[in-house]
Amino acid sequence: MGNNVTKIFTGIGILLALIIFESLQQHYYITTFELAGEETISVLDLFWAHSYRWLVWAFTALFLVRYSEQTAHQTLDGLKIGIFGIIIFSLILVDTLLISLISLYINEQAVNTAILLENITFFIFQKGPIFLIAYLCLALFTRYYISTKKLVLQIQSLKSLRETNRKAYQKLKTSEPEDASIITVKVGKKVRFIPVQDISWIGSDNYCVKIFTKDRRKHVLRSSMKKMENILPTEKFVRVHRTAIVNMDEIKEVFFTKSPYLLLKDDTSIDIAMSRVPEFRKQMQMVLK
Repeated sequence: MGNNVTKIFTGIGILLALIIFESLQQHYYITTFELAGEETISVLDLFWAHSYRWLVWAFTALFLVRYSEQTAHQTLDGLKIGIFGIIIFSLILVDTLLISLISLYINEQAVNTAILLENITFFIFQKGPIFLIAYLCLALFTRYYISTKKLVLQIQSLKSLRETNRKAYQKLKTSEPEDASIITVKVGKKVRFIPVQDISWIGSDNYCVKIFTKDRRKHVLRSSMKKMENILPTEKFVRVHRTAIVNMDEIKEVFFTKSPYLLLKDDTSIDIAMSRVPEFRKQMQMVLK
């Protein structure tokens, strides 16, 4: 609503500026070259005379604005330029005809073909060039305005899409999937897929984790032990130490000594933290059941 009101007032302002400019210009020529003779013509007289002519122009210009809006998204090729030319010249003819009729009515002159043609010819030369320039400017401005508006909407849409994607990425980045069946590890330009059932145990390594598989291979993944603990199935994997998560199917022996530890099937020895022994015992009992 606000944009429409702004456009209306902008249009009125431009129209008034054109009328005032042409009135002052014509008054200058009349007074400088004494074209009025004994008759006194003021700027206000010229203003009212030009007002109805420009109002006619403004009315017919609506058709050009409409066509410009409809074709603003299309390429301006030779055919389109030709159509624009035909429309503009047709509008100028309509303008001069309407202005001539209004002029004859205001001056209370009888309408006949000769007088009408004379008036049309006069106004074509008087108003035709400036109407032509005004129509061209209007068509170009309308196309520019619509194209710019479309571009702004596209930019806003892209910004909105970028923000949506950013939020989705952050959500995926921070989310913890449950019971992952495959762990992906990037190796150079390749991505390696490690089935969870092939993992023997996982150890921490600063800001990364080391994944040891049953075939005694080691894979380094940039992740945290907490994240690995959350994504691995709890019925199969247990965290026995701050630095170790083991696959319970791979445990060969457990030693609940003063310093508890366990042995895997590949004879790897892994310490069990005292604070995790109760939870580990509970987990083992569940597996044995």
